[in-house]
Amino acid sequence: MPTVPRLVLAIAALLVACGTGAAARSLRPLETESAALLGSGETEIILGTSYFRNRRFPAFTAKGFLDSQDLITAPEIEVRVGAGDWVEIQLRYELLYLDETHSDGSEFDTFGGGDAEIFTKVRFLREGEMMPALGARFGVKLPNASREDRLGTDETDFDLALLASKGFGPVTAHLNVGLQILGNPDDLEGQSPTAGSGQDDPFTFSLAAVSQPLFAEHTGGCEMRALLSIDGKEGSRFDNDGWSINGGLQGTFGDWTVYGGASGGLTGAPEDYGLRLGLIYAFELERLAGLFD
Repeated sequence: MPTVPRLVLAIAALLVACGTGAAARSLRPLETESAALLGSGETEIILGTSYFRNRRFPAFTAKGFLDSQDLITAPEIEVRVGAGDWVEIQLRYELLYLDETHSDGSEFDTFGGGDAEIFTKVRFLREGEMMPALGARFGVKLPNASREDRLGTDETDFDLALLASKGFGPVTAHLNVGLQILGNPDDLEGQSPTAGSGQDDPFTFSLAAVSQPLFAEHTGGCEMRALLSIDGKEGSRFDNDGWSINGGLQGTFGDWTVYGGASGGLTGAPEDYGLRLGLIYAFELERLAGLFD
């Protein structure tokens, strides 16, 4: 991966060159979701890329099928829009490059479209002096990626998570607890042997801490934050579970937020290690509509 050091240096340079601005609501590079929503008309466009080493991708791949695997997403495109005071809509799509060596010595690489995701996040309760902000996020992964090219399962998956967020002095804690319903493919190459049939229903868990702005007195008002999470998936009947640790930085300057981070698998199916880099552009839909007046 010769380009990774250059990307890391580019992200570091952008983090240093911050100006003033409000922090993005998205917790990228984490997968954790905040219970806070974008306000009505507030919009975020996220453009990112990621690299994962030995992630055992896609879901339902057997433990012993892969000798090594490199997975790159480039680009990842996500749009988040606040639709009123209690609802946020999220749309996501990515292109994938997969390069892997199977345990029998055969090699395979391909490039193509990934799956599209459509999610809705709703707020139940705003954060109070004693109570955390509470909400939920639910949605589907649509079967767009090719199963024959091992870029996906060609199945529809459903995801539901309850969200809680609460500030504790220098950090804000975020807790996500949920359930996934994963469609079980019939003929995925290297598919994990099953004791039965039907979908997989693992429980998901994520606990994150996000710092208040760091070194603000030395960065000209830059909104720089550190993020760290522990993420888990348990209860899978098809070896789709495991735990990982994720961490990174966000730096906001004006309407732009740049993020970078790394991840490491602790147990099970997650990657040995991964890298994430990207940009978030935040704006008001009213501002965009004004361009056409």
